[in-house]
Amino acid sequence: MTRAVYLLSLRQLMGRWRVSILVLLCAVPFAVAGAAGAAADAPSAADLDRALLNGLLAAAILPIVVLTVATAALGNELSDKTLGNLTLAPVAHARIVLAKLAAAITVCLPLLVGGAAGSVFLGFDLAGLDGAGRAAAASGVAIAAGVA
Repeated sequence: MTRAVYLLSLRQLMGRWRVSILVLLCAVPFAVAGAAGAAADAPSAADLDRALLNGLLAAAILPIVVLTVATAALGNELSDKTLGNLTLAPVAHARIVLAKLAAAITVCLPLLVGGAAGSVFLGFDLAGLDGAGRAAAASGVAIAAGVA
């Protein structure tokens, strides 16, 4: 039953419009990284970190994406009027919530980690800073820890 709840939640969360909006949200840091890296006065690594990770990804993009997906994961049951059927099933409520949480993480994690790592790599590369790969990997791990 838990696998069925996970797969159904995953299918609900992978709707065309929802994924399109999430991809657009996760692409915003690429525009900021491109603009910062292409500026005449190249930013330092601390400036890029402050602008991309602290200012944009952790403060705005990550909460919006996670709340949107998590709300949809549990809110669809209310709007579809299937919450009663789901809670009356002979399965512990914690297992249902964990399956829905796993589906939400499955949708959010690749988008956020890809957006963070890609934008940091792009910003470092365009600014001519050393260690673009290490910085991108570190930002991806940090965002993954923030989601999970």
